[in-house]
Amino acid sequence: MMADLQLVGLDLVIPNGCWQDKFAISKDKKFIALISFDLSDNEPGFEIYIINTDKKTIAKTKRIFGLVNNISIIDRKIKFNKFLYDKTKSKTGELCCNIDDELDIE
Repeated sequence: MMADLQLVGLDLVIPNGCWQDKFAISKDKKFIALISFDLSDNEPGFEIYIINTDKKTIAKTKRIFGLVNNISIIDRKIKFNKFLYDKTKSKTGELCCNIDDELDIE
């Protein structure tokens, strides 16, 4: 389901998206990270929208495979834990591959 998203107090146009209920805000409130689902080809994935509240800009990551468990911003890094589900490799059909990852904020 597509949804409009507006951040009150910021004069930014945020594109419509399938927004996940997880987000992160840096301690200094300079950066906000929002997660948008990207289910291209019926494969779970997401993009992270990085909002710089000082510069009033939005950057978007490339598509990242998996689904997010949690996300945070520490210093100038976005840290997240994602999980993957690969039914062809996991014979038991269980979730596999909880992975911690991070991105630098430019």
